[in-house]
Amino acid sequence: MTDWVKSDMDRRSVRFGVLGPLTLALDGEPAHIGGPQVRIVLARLLVDAPHRVSVSALVDELWAHFPPADADRTARTYVSRLRRTLRKAAPPDVEDLLVTLPGGYELRAGTGAVDAARFEELAAAGHRALDQGAPAVAVRLLGEALALWRGDAYAEFADSPTLLAEGTRLDRLRLAAVEDHMSALLATGSDEVAVDNLEALARAYPLRERLWGQLMTALYRSGRQAEALAAFRDARAALIDGHGVEPSPDLIDIHRKILNHDPSLTRPVRVVNLAAPVPVPAQLPGAVHDFVGRRRELSDLDGLLDHRAGGAVVAALSGTAGVGKTALALRWAHRAVDQFPDGQLYVDLRGFAPAGAVLDPAAALHWFLEAFGIPAERIPSDVEARAALYRTVLAGKRVLVVIDNARDSDHARPLLPGSAGAVAVVTSRSSLAGLVATGARRRVLGALSRDEARELLARRLGAERVAVEAAAAEAVIARCARLPLALAIASSRTDATLTQLAASFQDSAPDPFEVPDDATGITGAFSWSCDALSEPAARLLRVLGYQSDPRLTETLAAYLLGVARPQARAAIEELVEANLLAEERPGYYACHDLLRQYAATCSLGGSRSAE
Repeated sequence: MTDWVKSDMDRRSVRFGVLGPLTLALDGEPAHIGGPQVRIVLARLLVDAPHRVSVSALVDELWAHFPPADADRTARTYVSRLRRTLRKAAPPDVEDLLVTLPGGYELRAGTGAVDAARFEELAAAGHRALDQGAPAVAVRLLGEALALWRGDAYAEFADSPTLLAEGTRLDRLRLAAVEDHMSALLATGSDEVAVDNLEALARAYPLRERLWGQLMTALYRSGRQAEALAAFRDARAALIDGHGVEPSPDLIDIHRKILNHDPSLTRPVRVVNLAAPVPVPAQLPGAVHDFVGRRRELSDLDGLLDHRAGGAVVAALSGTAGVGKTALALRWAHRAVDQFPDGQLYVDLRGFAPAGAVLDPAAALHWFLEAFGIPAERIPSDVEARAALYRTVLAGKRVLVVIDNARDSDHARPLLPGSAGAVAVVTSRSSLAGLVATGARRRVLGALSRDEARELLARRLGAERVAVEAAAAEAVIARCARLPLALAIASSRTDATLTQLAASFQDSAPDPFEVPDDATGITGAFSWSCDALSEPAARLLRVLGYQSDPRLTETLAAYLLGVARPQARAAIEELVEANLLAEERPGYYACHDLLRQYAATCSLGGSRSAE
């Protein structure tokens, strides 16, 4: 596969809106969800996303206490209609978006796909920024969070206790975010802006004392002491009329300070600490010197820069071991470094390294935060709290994050930036379907072309040498399956001619692709991918090693494994997910010759993945 998985026709983002009337947008354009019943099903799935919703729960939402005799079947029909609508958004990843589970369904919509989830994330980050003394960051984050609202959440589902309760919960969070936003405005000295908003808010929510206190403070700072005192009288009257209670000690204290012209109420002084500039990390490792080809892929990555204004952009580079994912990511990163003046972050998550060597995202977050000058004592221990602080630090910055060698989508997700201006490039041997389902743009890297492979050999060995031993060079290229890592290892054998090297591939001598450093050996790279497989998938790969025909179908896989077709299909899908198999045409799968030979050694017990 050589194009972004979502082509110009089907490269479509999916967005669900619940902060107002329920909406579905495909690539920014409104899409028809369906009739009232399908809308209820979608709303219920969104409330619990990404957790399973049982069929019985859907039946309760649809018919309350009076379900029809065929309620379960009808509910499943509505789910099928919803799936058909979603299939227009993300083929062929719809199964990753709306998943059928035993007894129910799961909508795997990420934070970026649901406005309510995005609101909660931004509001929480804004609250933390306010607590951590960064009010300007809080103003930006909370403003972005509140801009997502278009009306009352889940208001059209007033007959559903579950959906009504969720709407009420979100409305409370919205009001708390509004109060935090006003506090942040006051902390930055934006008193006049705050007054314009607070006068309406305090009268819309007359029992919220925090709003009254903010209004009184803003009026006083704006030179309107009499109006500030009048606001206190209005607040006291509202509390007595509404609940028969006097104002709280906090509100009374603000009133007292206004009367006494207490200096603690004056506008905060903005202090700029010129002695402590924010660090600009530059963590990119060196680019590969003998990089060849990948012009189309580099052009696609350049295109990411045009979409940063709409939010953080994520590129997912996947492919089999040794195909050059890291080399491509670093080549582009160095080429685009001037586009990211606020820093470049890099981490190798070692997702397919031997057991115990995989890097935890929490450790990577710690390194990233320290790179931006966050003291270790201010870094939370919880990974979610670290991720939230990380997104807060990156808010508004033009930063590049290269997340190399992730095991899967969940391994990389905590390290993704969340705001406009940032770009993340994730590499993995897995398909990263979870990131693609929530908006990432994926390219599956294939082997080099024959011309590119020949150019790589020429750069490493010399064009004259490759030309003189042209037939041997072609044999080496074929044996290396046009994989950059295999070609690089083969060409490092400077003690042999190309003819000798090609001949050595036919011998039973030690593996010509093994190098002393197991981290760079092609066999070691394959073995780490295979170690992550389930037993059926690993067994199918081993069986492929001694099949004369490299093509595989679901029927043949079932026969080779001695299992039913659903189990065979699951094994094939796992190998495709791990980029160890590729679907050459619908229903037909194959792996390249170098991987088939490795699989053959597995079948003979020649690898740690053999059992």
